[in-house]
Amino acid sequence: MMEQKPNTLLRVGCFLFIFGGILSCLVSIITYLAAVGSMLDVDDATYDYINQAALQQTEGMFGGQEIMGFLSGMVFLMCAIAVIMLIVDLIAGIMGLSRSRRPEKYRFFLGWGIPLLVIGVLGTLMGGIFTPPALVGIVCGVVAPILFIVGGLQQNKVHNQNTTPRF
Repeated sequence: MMEQKPNTLLRVGCFLFIFGGILSCLVSIITYLAAVGSMLDVDDATYDYINQAALQQTEGMFGGQEIMGFLSGMVFLMCAIAVIMLIVDLIAGIMGLSRSRRPEKYRFFLGWGIPLLVIGVLGTLMGGIFTPPALVGIVCGVVAPILFIVGGLQQNKVHNQNTTPRF
């Protein structure tokens, strides 16, 4: 096991995962809870309109209360996903910090970077780019995994140089 100077890209990526994950989770939960709050703050006239429209569109199967309940459930599901992603980001960031000095651990960064980049790109495409959670999520979901991948490739190069026999 060879200890050396930590890879700067990997350390920046780790800190982006840690702090970006925390910020992304907080912004997402605040945004989602604000959405629930605005649904609960609907006046009687608007609720009657939503109820009538829901009953008409579903041919009497669902009313406004069911629609509002479904939307509230979706918002809380989104909050749960934000918390799960925070846990994943914290694991990747904290474990990555301890591995950033060890070139032989390059597979860790590639193994976490590639799937998290795919998840980040999909999240950005589905959530849009110009919403507050998406703007913060781009840092944690796209930039940090790219730094992990590039830093992991650099660590692979260093590892190969250190293990290749010299004649």
